[in-house]
Amino acid sequence: MKRHILLSFFLLASTISFASDCLRIRNLKKAQKEEFLDSDLIFIGKTISINLDGSYELEVIEILKGTLAASTVLGGIHDKLFGMTPFEIGETWLVYTIKNQDGTVTIPNCGLSRSTRFPFYYGSPYLPPPPPPLEFSLPIFELEIIWLKNQKRALKELQREVERIRKWVKRDKEV
Repeated sequence: MKRHILLSFFLLASTISFASDCLRIRNLKKAQKEEFLDSDLIFIGKTISINLDGSYELEVIEILKGTLAASTVLGGIHDKLFGMTPFEIGETWLVYTIKNQDGTVTIPNCGLSRSTRFPFYYGSPYLPPPPPPLEFSLPIFELEIIWLKNQKRALKELQREVERIRKWVKRDKEV
């Protein structure tokens, strides 16, 4: 349990440090529409491999926008400046991206691409706060409760986002 919380705070700190050049998303609906329009591929995928060289593979579960060749597995590569890498095999991701010329994808570290394991975008009101100083530390179980409540809220927000994208795609097809 302690390890999970420490890992979560480490991920939060690394996300914030990588996202230091990212603009904080203040209007989620506006950001969702912009990401929708700017991305040529939006999909839900599950991580099936992560390699030491920064490459990974995502099994495409659902294509929300765009098209793919017959393959349901996409290769990805970690771009040290602009991308992030899945943390665990089995993670489910909502990915907004532009296909690379070699057919791979990059999960941008700025924007709304995120996993269900860590469903927070930069600026999310549900993003867990940094840990308090040690002298004011809450018991581990209280930190875990806060984490789980925030994660649940962020997952519901992510679910609403996927539903909104499906509506936009449906509307675009009808036009």
